[in-house]
Amino acid sequence: MCAHKGTLFLDEIGDMPLELQPKLLRVLQERSIVPVGGSTPIPIDIRVISATNQNLEKLIAANKFRADLFYRLNVINLRLPPLRERKEDIPLLAQFFITMVNEKLHKRVEKISNAAMQMLMDYHWPGNIRQLENTIETAVNLADDIIDLEHIGLLPGAKTSGSVSITPGSAQVVNTLEEVERMEITRALNQCGGNVTRAALILNIGRATLYRKIKKYQIL
Repeated sequence: MCAHKGTLFLDEIGDMPLELQPKLLRVLQERSIVPVGGSTPIPIDIRVISATNQNLEKLIAANKFRADLFYRLNVINLRLPPLRERKEDIPLLAQFFITMVNEKLHKRVEKISNAAMQMLMDYHWPGNIRQLENTIETAVNLADDIIDLEHIGLLPGAKTSGSVSITPGSAQVVNTLEEVERMEITRALNQCGGNVTRAALILNIGRATLYRKIKKYQIL
């Protein structure tokens, strides 16, 4: 009864088994429930929000979703665009997930490097926000203070910079994430005349992190 006088969120409503749909329809129509093992209806006052990534009208045509339940639920219809259609939300969402995972794992990851953020912005996110959340959680687990390319890894189906199609017998010409990172660090250092402090600011990473990567890639 915790939903009484509150809001009930029904996620993935399109996956509800057909045999359970009449039960939900009855609750919505009669605004009452009968507890398991009981016989007396109990009035309830709830607001219902449902969500799905499926086309319910197609499911109705295929006799997989009840039309009467659809019309009962479809009072105000809101479409939430997939993440690939609103990439301007990615930086805000990523920071939100960093904060959330930091609290859960007792970590102190502060931000995402420019190179890593660019990879997130360029990706097409077939798994939408849940995939982004999973990616950030993995990265926070791996990072110390700043999420970088090495913490994100190669996202499924992502195109690496400089990649070309490969035919049997041809030489493989693909820049790895480490090669891309090395090129970006070299470019920043050249732009700053070798000044590590300024290059770190351009790359949006800490000086200690940049020194470590310079040593790793033997840039100087």
